[in-house]
Amino acid sequence: QEISSNKMTVVACDGNRLAIREREVKIRVRSEEDEGKIISFIVPGKTLGELMKMIGDTDEDVSLVFGRKHIIFTFEDKLFFSRLIDGDYINYDRVIPKNNNIKVVIGRDELIDSLERASLVTEDKSMGQVRSYVRCNFEENLLKVSSASSVSSVYDEIECEKTGDDLIIGFNCRYLLDALRAIGDDKILLSLSTPLLSMVIEKA
Repeated sequence: QEISSNKMTVVACDGNRLAIREREVKIRVRSEEDEGKIISFIVPGKTLGELMKMIGDTDEDVSLVFGRKHIIFTFEDKLFFSRLIDGDYINYDRVIPKNNNIKVVIGRDELIDSLERASLVTEDKSMGQVRSYVRCNFEENLLKVSSASSVSSVYDEIECEKTGDDLIIGFNCRYLLDALRAIGDDKILLSLSTPLLSMVIEKA
């Protein structure tokens, strides 16, 4: 996480997916020399998981208080204390593709429905994990979603607005669904370049 100029940037990465969210925040400093400073910190993933369980669906504001090695979250009548991770976070800005020339605007709910059907068909159990793969064929103004297994197959067509070349690319279906469910907008923007590089998902 990073806080500067009344804006908080939250970044999370697990080696396969990277998520970024920006929100406006109110900043109070204890001395003038701290005014305008960039606050960068790393919170353990387990801490955030426990914090989210405590916060739930409340709309109550959450306050963050920083020490040199600790952070305190306060909300409602609760106080949550955690140690910060010492070190530097990955340079996430370099990881995000900047020159994707294929842009696709598509309905979020339609895509989620299609991927959920696909995930029921293709499941590869390996090393104790379940991995489901889906093929996405961006052709003209259609996204053709397909998946297959030894017992069944799924094929869907979803209308979209595409600029750029046609493209066929594969994804881990569960990872893709997680990303789409985190976006609340009806329309989303997909940015791609080649089958070998990452896709960027944003609100349209």
